[in-house]
Amino acid sequence: MMKKIDIQLSHSDKEEKKIPLLSQNISIIEVGAYSEIFELFIDFIGIKTLIVTDLDSTRKVKKLNKNDKEITNGEACRVAIGDNYANPALKFFLNNKTLEELKSLTLKDKCLIKTDDKWVPNENGTVCITYQTDYDGYTARSFEDSFLAIPQNKNLVISKIDSFKGIKNPRHFDNENKDSYDLANECINKKPHFALDILYHSNDDYSNWEIPEYIKEGLLWLKEN
Repeated sequence: MMKKIDIQLSHSDKEEKKIPLLSQNISIIEVGAYSEIFELFIDFIGIKTLIVTDLDSTRKVKKLNKNDKEITNGEACRVAIGDNYANPALKFFLNNKTLEELKSLTLKDKCLIKTDDKWVPNENGTVCITYQTDYDGYTARSFEDSFLAIPQNKNLVISKIDSFKGIKNPRHFDNENKDSYDLANECINKKPHFALDILYHSNDDYSNWEIPEYIKEGLLWLKEN
């Protein structure tokens, strides 16, 4: 994705002479949904840090436990019907904002500095946290959901469906009643394999698929600041 952005910006007349992402000293660390455990280190080193994570929306569902006692659980769901989220990094860095509040935050709101042991918004902050945002009236829950919500990306998968090894239930892609949320939940066999499938089926300049907006805005922030 960084290479794709570098290629796109190199062809732009408006692009200033800035160092390409792949020519910068950028370390990529996969930490799942628990980037907050590195917050002391991030604060200490004081360098630009981009945290890319998932919205992980949930909703309250009442169930009976083994003793027939009613309990309330947070169940994964579409963002549109969610009332909460299960991502501890978002809760930590954005100070337990509600799901509805997260939907309305701008990129500046997601740029942070640490003040009095608390991360607070600051447009000149050295930390930026991004997650799924509105795309054409739809907010995805996960990377796979957001990727498949982009028509060009879905068409790529459909055109290469027989060689996408990270896909199961490929017939669902022909079902008009299945949206990107359904496809992400029912058709992704292994997430790392699906990501490798995308890379394997990319053309030379990566122009046959689009970067989900929340990742793109984060990478552009990393490049421009």
